[in-house]
Amino acid sequence: MKVRRPRDMKLLILVAAVIVTAALGWLLQQIGFKSPGLPNQAFVTVFTKDKTANVSLRVKVHPTSPWQDWLAVRVNGPHGRRERWLLVVQCPAAPAAPAHKVKLYLEPGPQSPVAPVMVTASLHAGKSWGGYLGCFSETNQANSLSFANATLPALETDPAMAAAQVAPQMYAERDSSGHHIRGLVEVFPLCPSSSPAGTTISPAPTGTASQRAVVSTPGGLPSTASPPAVNTTSSPSTGTSSCYSQRSLGTTPDVYQLPASVATAEILKNVNLSGYRVDSIFPPGQFGESGQITWRGIRSLSPSLFVTNLNAEHKLNKYTFFSGVLFGICGGAIVTLIVEFVDARRERRSNAGAAVADK
Repeated sequence: MKVRRPRDMKLLILVAAVIVTAALGWLLQQIGFKSPGLPNQAFVTVFTKDKTANVSLRVKVHPTSPWQDWLAVRVNGPHGRRERWLLVVQCPAAPAAPAHKVKLYLEPGPQSPVAPVMVTASLHAGKSWGGYLGCFSETNQANSLSFANATLPALETDPAMAAAQVAPQMYAERDSSGHHIRGLVEVFPLCPSSSPAGTTISPAPTGTASQRAVVSTPGGLPSTASPPAVNTTSSPSTGTSSCYSQRSLGTTPDVYQLPASVATAEILKNVNLSGYRVDSIFPPGQFGESGQITWRGIRSLSPSLFVTNLNAEHKLNKYTFFSGVLFGICGGAIVTLIVEFVDARRERRSNAGAAVADK
């Protein structure tokens, strides 16, 4: 039976100590330095048949019960007439209800082609409408833990508009009945190809780890941006841009544009800031009674609010400190292990040399 020598046992203990302390230090480091990430964003956009229409867009967000998020839209056509308009909602995840869910394709122009995204779209013909945002359900608790997990919608913009910084046209491809949308195509100016027989769009002016993001949005469409001017030439389909290509067979395209006049408002209700430090809020919101924050804007509105959970910050500081201590212990154990390993090799060589001499 082979008996381990005391030095061999010491080496095994040192190896185990190095492995354990390194693993614990790495785990605490991951906890302490892991970025919380940014919440996904919802986008709400209203397109009208007449770009001179006036639109008012208002959203009430309930952070602890996001299925109650309420959207109110009011649209007035020129001279107070009824206006036909299109509502497009892009949720951070698959909508709770599959009704009106269609694919949104992009004709991005100067941008690289991108894959279509799923959105909910509905056609309206009236001055006012109200309904639930529809991005969350009562069974979806991921966004209902606290107000710090809230997701505020970006109004009158979407990721493609924010990247292009120009106003697009939206083509609703309707089926033969004219009541259902089969697909949406968002067309931007400066498309790669153009047809002399089609309608051309002139470009619009361009506009200028304990920390948790309450809401975070990409830059919205600047207030100076306006819908592109449409210059019609001879075309078999009046109002259809040469940049547009049909995506759903057997459908009829219906063209909508961003309205020139938009008033936006967003209300975050029941905000409890106890235990949080406000790091930034943009644009500046109006704090009201009962923990309410209201943002108002002209054209697009993409509010952001960043806060730090003080209790979580204290815990992460402790994790970071203990991670450094464990890595220090691990470094010392590695040095000792190397010294012991060298001494063990010397001892074995010395013992082997003595055995040969005796023999």
